[in-house]
Amino acid sequence: MLTMKPIRFLYFAVAISIAAQALGQAPKPPVPKELPQPKQQAVSKPVPLGQAPKPKTKPSRKPATSLKPTRTRKPF
Repeated sequence: MLTMKPIRFLYFAVAISIAAQALGQAPKPPVPKELPQPKQQAVSKPVPLGQAPKPKTKPSRKPATSLKPTRTRKPF
């Protein structure tokens, strides 16, 4: 015959299984509709290595023709 300890274990296992079934069938919270997605940024096309892209506009500054400064500062 069954002693007291196996009966307690059996009751405990039945109680756990009933609680698990009740929690498993509980109503789920409503799922929100699709969230607004952030706008995607424009991404430039990949450039193959070894080839630099050609500039679209010419630089506005003229390159320096000499390394001498055009002005000299007066000493104090």
